[in-house]
Amino acid sequence: MEYLHVQERKKLQVTPSLLLMVGGGFQVLLHFCLAPTLSADGQSVSSCLSGIGWLLLFSGLANYFWKTKGGWHLHILDSAVGFFGITPNRLVALIFSLMFSVTAAITAGNGPQLINPPVSLLSWGASILLIAVAGWEKKPASLLPLAGVIQWIIYLFILSFLLRGMDTTGYPNVLSGDEATSGLYAIGFLKGLTNNIFITGWFSFPSFFSFVQSLGIAIWGQTIPGLRIPSALCGSVTVVVLFLVCRAMFDNRTAFIASLLLAFSHFHIHFSRLGINNIWDGLSWLMTLGALWWAWNKERKAAFTLAGLCLGLSQYFYVSARGLFVVIPLWLICVALQDKKKAARMLPGIILMFLTAAVIILPLACFYFSLPEEFFAPMERVSLTEDWLNATMAASNTSIIGVIWQQFLSSFFGLTVKPLIHWYKPGVALLRPVSAVLFYIGILFMLRKYRDNRLWLIVIWLGFFISSGALSQDTPAAQRYVAAAPACFMVVGYGANKIIQLLEGKLKDHRDLVFGFSIFLVLIVAVNDAWFYFYDYSPKSDFGGYHTQIAQKLAGYLKKQDYSREVVFSGWPEMGFRSIGTLPYLVPEIKSTDFNAPWGDPQNIMPESKKILFVFLPSRQEDLQACMQQYPGGELIEQTQGKTTLYYLYKAQIP
Repeated sequence: MEYLHVQERKKLQVTPSLLLMVGGGFQVLLHFCLAPTLSADGQSVSSCLSGIGWLLLFSGLANYFWKTKGGWHLHILDSAVGFFGITPNRLVALIFSLMFSVTAAITAGNGPQLINPPVSLLSWGASILLIAVAGWEKKPASLLPLAGVIQWIIYLFILSFLLRGMDTTGYPNVLSGDEATSGLYAIGFLKGLTNNIFITGWFSFPSFFSFVQSLGIAIWGQTIPGLRIPSALCGSVTVVVLFLVCRAMFDNRTAFIASLLLAFSHFHIHFSRLGINNIWDGLSWLMTLGALWWAWNKERKAAFTLAGLCLGLSQYFYVSARGLFVVIPLWLICVALQDKKKAARMLPGIILMFLTAAVIILPLACFYFSLPEEFFAPMERVSLTEDWLNATMAASNTSIIGVIWQQFLSSFFGLTVKPLIHWYKPGVALLRPVSAVLFYIGILFMLRKYRDNRLWLIVIWLGFFISSGALSQDTPAAQRYVAAAPACFMVVGYGANKIIQLLEGKLKDHRDLVFGFSIFLVLIVAVNDAWFYFYDYSPKSDFGGYHTQIAQKLAGYLKKQDYSREVVFSGWPEMGFRSIGTLPYLVPEIKSTDFNAPWGDPQNIMPESKKILFVFLPSRQEDLQACMQQYPGGELIEQTQGKTTLYYLYKAQIP
């Protein structure tokens, strides 16, 4: 497949030449203008890009005006066209996508402000658009198969959003400190304090998620819904995507059961109602692996490109998305060993997938390269340390092998029988009893088809989360299983459908009755899961912990007060007014002063305001009594939750 000198493809000779001239010239001009604004390292990279731009410009000129027949670089392009099986103009788009991605990286920088915001953001957007064009095909998948189920997709989304997006203030009824602190960082995008989406922000997570959060806050205000509704939308889309992926991999009935149970899942509802980044990983894993499976089985280059797009964007959310770089190669090795000839045919698409991901990730990857501690920070916080292992071995009187084995058991059974802990403590596992039984049944049926690449994809997918959970502290920590939930419900749906098929085979004369009754039972199981979350777990939940509940109650009270009042907060050494992000996020207008010493200590600076609201935690009752003696005649309010006192509030009369 020649690039330039085959007469029958003369029409295609011109378009790439023009693209090379225009694109190369644009890169030369762009980097000529950018160079003075960049760092020394950035200028070096810019010079390289400028040199490549000159090369591409002259290649285009030579071919367009003099019909040059070759050159080593043109032969390389010829070979690339043949290898990827794409047209020359799409290859040019691929080349420039890489160049624009590098441009985005060097004009981003490592600080909160982009070095050159328009160039960096537009270059990144252009790189994504160009790589998508490069991998597109002129044979898109027919939408006809969706015609019969499009209404169910709409119903699923509406149902899922109602379960996730309604009353986000009440369920959970506390805005956790992590949610609020994440929101405060997101507000920085709205206030112009930061605009760099290619660095890390809150808790060393990529700041791109904070930018997404800022969109919710811009629409719904600096409120709890402003933080949580984007997550609810993401969770609802995940349910729909699970239906589509399951339908492609299995059948309509499995897809319906799996997506319905995920829609009502107590676990998935909870994380879809939190303003944190975990829920986004469930969507990115499902889309990436679903597109990859479709690409392999249908031999579609566009699906490989879609998988690469999802893989690249996934790295800008929760840290578990990095596991895709483990799961994808492992699965590809498994399927390649089964069909080596197909693997050879799929190699260009696989490389295109990773190139697509690289184009998207590159600006963030450059930041991590400059500050590797930011890359490792999220993992170092939860990894099994030597001190942790020694303490656990001493406490359990077992060897390190015994500790690791117990960790793996806890991690696995966190899916089915062992109560989850940490960010979500419902007293049950991810799957409640009926779903857990269906999960094991689904696994047994899948094992009968041990050569089926669907089985290997799900096994490797779940195996990664079981392993990563086992090698982390606080096993089974709920927040680390969010991206595993779609895979779990795939297996549950598969198991349920197999049972229905067996019953239909035994009762052939009553197939419709068997099907109807089975779906009715599935609905009961699904509704019971949601009922558990809203009416069993939520009323009894201590989500966020004692001090976050204090912050939530106090914020609710202060919202109804005159913002001209200043708060003096005495909660040392337990908490301060701003030590938990809930208060500064929900009541940013309130001025506050922390007293971090006993009443009367000189280091406590009394505000000059005459309208002061004193807040004392129960542990500071001596300070409360001293305050009331110094400023008698005020109003004392005790805020409780159940039988527990959260804080005392004293409206003092300041002379």
